[in-house]
Formats: sequence, structure tokens, C-alpha cells
Amino acid sequence: MIKTRLAALTLIFFMYLPSIAQVSMDQSQPKALYENGMFLMNKKNYGGARSFFEQYRDTEDKRYEVEADYYIAICALKLYHLDGEKLIQDFIAQYPNSPQSAFAYVEMGEYFFQDRNYKQAVVYLSKVDQRSISSQKRSDVQYKLGYSYFATKNFDKALVEFNKVKKSRSQFKPASHYYAGFVEYDQEDYKAALQDYLAIENEKAFAASVPYMITSIHYKSGDYNAVIDYTKPIIDSKRGVQQRGQMAILLAEAYYANKKYGDASFYFDLAKKSEKFTAQSVYHYGLSAARSGNEEKAISLLKSIAGQGNIVGAMASFDLAKIYLEQGNDEFAFTAFKSVIDNKSG
Repeated sequence: MIKTRLAALTLIFFMYLPSIAQVSMDQSQPKALYENGMFLMNKKNYGGARSFFEQYRDTEDKRYEVEADYYIAICALKLYHLDGEKLIQDFIAQYPNSPQSAFAYVEMGEYFFQDRNYKQAVVYLSKVDQRSISSQKRSDVQYKLGYSYFATKNFDKALVEFNKVKKSRSQFKPASHYYAGFVEYDQEDYKAALQDYLAIENEKAFAASVPYMITSIHYKSGDYNAVIDYTKPIIDSKRGVQQRGQMAILLAEAYYANKKYGDASFYFDLAKKSEKFTAQSVYHYGLSAARSGNEEKAISLLKSIAGQGNIVGAMASFDLAKIYLEQGNDEFAFTAFKSVIDNKSG
């Protein structure tokens, strides 16, 4: 009796097995489509991922519809599809309170950042709720927002973001010091700028460019001894730095300000091999040559800017006249003095 009942139940089971399997497959298919999309998304196969997410959205399953809409938009953006930007905007409008909306702003901002459209990058990155994303991603967003502000010349807001990144361990921390220093330098906050540049002086990416900024900060701060102490060893070495010639000019100017005219003349000589001087630097170069005993070089330099119709030209003419008098060349001295008088009357 028991064997007969068992045989009957077995027969019934196999009769209904195809329909049971079909029901199970129908229920799992949407989830499989979504999971396949996520698998390809993680592999950065955005074209394949978008296809699976769109197939999932064509089903009646609603479990992952928000996520699927988000990933469809992200895939379109990553693939530079024409509808990418609109899909992101539509997603944010449709799901403003979704956690994915914060990431949608990030993705849009980074999309425009990579495209160097910094104005649009600001629009989206500034809307990101920085508290809602991971600390690592937060630093990325802060740097990119700061740089986008910087590129669009909104320096005050740029500095705010760079200062946040400087407190992190982000890969963008050195760059944030660099651009923060640039803003502070432009705003004549030389103390803050110096701290930022000293913080990255030994960073490989900035080791060549930072020395000029540090030299310039010392010079603009009027700390000529600091210019000499910092810059002379660099100029005297074979260390590869950017704007070496400009650094040599500032070093020469620092020596001139300290009345060390022989050293000033030496570094002006060094700088002239690669640099074009301002009229004022030519004037200081000429005086340094004169006061270190090289009158002929001084005459040549001062003559090149004398009578220019400005204060530097007038001063050059006056000092040129003095040199001629010391040489007993009254005629040339008279001509040089006359140039000073003509310059004043003009």
C-alpha cells in the first residue's frame, strides 16, 4: 500500500516538475539580469552592463528599479552616449531623496571635470552632500571642486576646498598644497603660501617648480637673507629646477639690496645667459658692475636704459653721468646730465 502511494506521488511530482521549474525561472530571471549588469559594471564593461539593466527594466520586477535607472545613466555617461547627461538629470529629478542622487552629482561633476568643463563641474560638484560619501571619495570631490573653482578664478572658494584636502591623506593632498599656495601667494598671504610650498618641497611632482615660488616669496617678503640662504645653494648646484634664470635674478637682487655688489653682479651675469631683464634689474645690474669696479660694463648697461622717459631711465642717465665725470669725460657727462633734465621736463 505504501509503495503504491509513493509511486503515485512520484508520478505527480514529475508531471508538475516542468511548470514548477518555469515558475522558479520566471521569478529569478529579473534578478539574474540585474546581477549580470552589476557584474559587468564592476568589470567596467559599461556597454554590456547597460544592456542588462535595460532588459531588467523591461520586466515587471520593481525590486531594483531605482538602482537600475541609476546604473543605466552612469553607463551612458561613462560611454559618452548623447543621452548620458539627460539620464543623470532625469534620475536626480525623479529620485531627489535617493542615496544614489548624491553619487549622481559626483558622477556628473567628474564627467565635466575630466572634460575640462570646469564651470559645469562646479555646478554639480558643489551640490554633492560631502557628508554622505566616503572619506576617500570626499577628498576626491573636494579637490576636483577646488580645482574647478581655481580654474574659473573663484579663488576664495577654491582655497576653502584645498584646505579641506590638506587635512586628509588623499593622493591629492600635495597638489592641494600647491594650488592653495598659489592662491595665497596671489593674495599676498606670503606666510601661509610659504608653509604650503615648504610642505611639498620634497614631493617628486613639485620638486622642480616649488623652489622658484619659495624664492619669490622670500623676496616679496623683503627677507633678502632668506633669499640668499635658500636660493644660492640651488643655483650653485646642478639641481634641476624650473625658472632657474629668474631665481638667479632674484638672488642677484637680494645681494644688491644687501649692498653686496660683487655677488649681485656675478648672479646677474649668470642670469643674462637665459633671461630678459626688466629696466630696473638692468639698472641694478649696472650699478652692481660699477660698484664692483667694472665701469665699462656699467656704462654699457646704463646706456641701454638711459633716457627712456621714466624714472628708471632718468636714474640711469644720472648715474651714467657720474661715471663719466669720474673718468674725466666731461662731454659725455654733460650729455647724460642733459638727458636727465630733458626727461624731467618731458
